[in-house]
Amino acid sequence: MDEDDDDMEQEYGGDEERGDLMEDEDQYGEEADEEGAGGGNSTDVTFSEAAPPAQIRDFCLEKFKSIDFIMEPVMMDLVNQYFAADGEPAGAIESLANSYEGIAQYVNLFAQWLLILGEDEHTVQELIERQLETMIIKHFDPKKADKIFNNEGGVPPWVMELITHSHWRKMVYKLVEVHRDCLMLNFAIKSISDAGFQSEIPTTTTAVNQMEVFIRVFDSTMGRIVDGAPGALSDFTKLITNGECTYLAAQMIMSSLIHECPGGMNLVKIMQDVNESIKDHQTMQTQLSIAKGAAWPKVMQAVASMVAKKSLNPADIQILFQAYSSADPPPVGLLRFKGFAELLIESLFSTDPKIPTDHRPKYIFLLSYMAAVFEKWSVPSKKDHTQTRLDIFKEDLKFTQESLRKILEMSAKGNDVVSELPAVFNFLKFGVISLGMIHWIGKTVKEPSYFKFAGESRNTPAHLIIIDEIATLHPTLHRRILDLLVELFEAPWPQLDVLIRLELQKMFLDRMIHLVSCGCVLPVLGYVRSAYAKQDTDVSVFRHFVLELLDVIAPPYSVALVKHLLPLVSDNTVTGMLKHADGKDPVSVFLEDCKNVDVV
Repeated sequence: MDEDDDDMEQEYGGDEERGDLMEDEDQYGEEADEEGAGGGNSTDVTFSEAAPPAQIRDFCLEKFKSIDFIMEPVMMDLVNQYFAADGEPAGAIESLANSYEGIAQYVNLFAQWLLILGEDEHTVQELIERQLETMIIKHFDPKKADKIFNNEGGVPPWVMELITHSHWRKMVYKLVEVHRDCLMLNFAIKSISDAGFQSEIPTTTTAVNQMEVFIRVFDSTMGRIVDGAPGALSDFTKLITNGECTYLAAQMIMSSLIHECPGGMNLVKIMQDVNESIKDHQTMQTQLSIAKGAAWPKVMQAVASMVAKKSLNPADIQILFQAYSSADPPPVGLLRFKGFAELLIESLFSTDPKIPTDHRPKYIFLLSYMAAVFEKWSVPSKKDHTQTRLDIFKEDLKFTQESLRKILEMSAKGNDVVSELPAVFNFLKFGVISLGMIHWIGKTVKEPSYFKFAGESRNTPAHLIIIDEIATLHPTLHRRILDLLVELFEAPWPQLDVLIRLELQKMFLDRMIHLVSCGCVLPVLGYVRSAYAKQDTDVSVFRHFVLELLDVIAPPYSVALVKHLLPLVSDNTVTGMLKHADGKDPVSVFLEDCKNVDVV
């Protein structure tokens, strides 16, 4: 490598002695010291007319002595300048020859040896690229990089060449995390985004604080969430929690889309999931402000206090009840926080309710209000960004309140709820009631004595029948139902006989198969596959699952389904005894159908 600026100044006596050696020292002199003899791809090596020929010759000869200078792209330009200053050919040839070590050629030679020894060409290329990447990361100097970037006077051509290769783009992502203030790296990130590779920019990189880059990555990551891509929500959370500005920008964007775009209300669930995943961050006040709560500070404080403490307070409930019972209530969005809604549901649908009798109607009112009331707001324009509440629709509030009151009375009967099943089914069409029933059923069936005779009778308990009905009515509650079934499936049930436990596990898997029939396919298959991989459950349970599942599915099968189900079905330990010699059994038919699916 070439000398640094200090070495250069010592050798030529500093700036005063160098005089007018170059027309533009910033364009070439410093650049040559930083990048190597040739100054990167710069070809402007024209010396000042006032520069003495002897100084030109000495400068060129010194550069020729740099290691492998003959490989530099500006070598011929300096050679021409050297000869123009009456330089001796022998001196140039001797300097270039003596400085040649052939490092690049050695790399090519070693690569050829590896190929001869039988290594794959792609593997050899990756090996060299990884070694180069390690060296670059180790020796990268952001100050020198920024000098090169500034001295180029425009976009260096090699930057655009660099970002066309996925391996070097990944190296840029690693470098920018270490050197966050490097102008060249941040420009490279922007260029990567401009080139259409925003979907691969890590959501953790600090470079997404550039608004243009952030918007593109935000759009790409949001699309992955809508498509249901695995890990999309986690990536989105990392993206918007890079800083306060990114979090606020994301919240404002989603809040605007909710009111301006068709189907924008679907974003409410995404916002809730995101806020739930970053609950360790202090974002509650920001969320309340975006929900237009600044004009109601007491309401904001009451909600924030209960969510932070994860406990309902009768005094705060009274404040909320009075505010929302008034003629001009606060925005309903101030109530619609996942943490607060779950606190209300847990209190009302508890198997051991502790709410004072005189406060119970207030809890029911607030839960009904957040579930049934709809508000119409003005759409912000370019001239006026403020939103005004145009109307409040409370037509369903009283009916929801009454329904909640009745279902709570029925659930208070405990196991006797089977006599009320037709009425319970009628109320399950309300999402908030179904959500509450999932919580109540979870608490009920986990009682040690609940399944004592269920396995022996082989009859499905009424509570699990209610779960099936909820799965049919509410696709948005599938994940909660699956989480409950997984918890029941993995419970040890030490008080039960082994055979009864096996029958219970099959019963829970039957509920999961019902979830599959309702559209919750990949989450169920993914869990069952992982449960089988643990090898801690009797294989007959999974054999039952496969047999029942194959009875409700039919081709054509998606690639994702085959990837999840094929390992289980093709395992002879599970399905060996289910196969027939004629190959017409469900297992053999499924395996034959899978041959037509291209599983990578």
